[in-house]
Amino acid sequence: MSDAPSAQNRLPDFYIIGAAKCGTTTLYKELEADGRIFFCSPKEPCFFDSDVAWDKGIDWYHSLFADATAGQLCGEASTNYTRWPQVEAVPERIHQYSPDAKLIYIMRDPVKRAHSHYVHRWTKETHRHKPFTMGVREYIEQDPMCFDSGRYCDQIEQYLRYFPRDQVLLLVFEDMLADQQACLHRVYEFLGLQWQEPQQQDLKSENVSADFRYHLKRHQMMEKYKALKFMRNFTKLLPKSTRDFLYNKVVDKLPGYKSIDAGFEPVPLSEGDRQWLVELYRPHNQRLSQQFGIDVSRWQN
Repeated sequence: MSDAPSAQNRLPDFYIIGAAKCGTTTLYKELEADGRIFFCSPKEPCFFDSDVAWDKGIDWYHSLFADATAGQLCGEASTNYTRWPQVEAVPERIHQYSPDAKLIYIMRDPVKRAHSHYVHRWTKETHRHKPFTMGVREYIEQDPMCFDSGRYCDQIEQYLRYFPRDQVLLLVFEDMLADQQACLHRVYEFLGLQWQEPQQQDLKSENVSADFRYHLKRHQMMEKYKALKFMRNFTKLLPKSTRDFLYNKVVDKLPGYKSIDAGFEPVPLSEGDRQWLVELYRPHNQRLSQQFGIDVSRWQN
């Protein structure tokens, strides 16, 4: 009897497991363009996170890959899978269903990552549609996930309890930016695919929180004017392309825009907070270097 999975019980051959805000969407976009690879929709089903989708059951998860052809590799990219200790038991669950799966984990300067994660968490998860009222240090003290997700060695070790080292590919986002072709070559080799030229000439940062904040500011601004009946009726007559054009041309000149714009901009990372994070991450980075040979020298300043 063949061991090949049927269309009804496909599971990922590989997982992009994180870390959040480290270029996972950038890599996903590149691999998605390759017809030999099938990614499920949504990109981040977060099935093995008990707080998000675990209760939907394995049949639901199978269904996400039902459209993959027999010759395609299946993948998914849920960054929730490396948010330990806030999200627990994920490596064990993945191993239960996909013990032979390959895992891709991307890291970047943990200080920059923590600030980016704070912006993401505030705008998309914990304070949706609300202006920023605190900086990264105060926020991390209330929501340690933004710090813990950058303890890369700890995250990796959770997986190595269940998966052999050769099933885990460790990447550094700064290396991806410096030499896109070399990085992608490593990924293709790891996945067992013949190398082909990148679909994008330059890897571009994806999933930028600034885009999300732009739409928040636009929504807040337009809500004020939609309260005026004539304006509401007028905008309904315009095609979306015209509304977008007018908004981009005049929004920063409208009364009240500056206060809305300022409210939705995150508090910049101060030098004091940056140094605080550098020192907190220093022992974790040293362990990462010693145990996995990752060059962390660029992060130690």
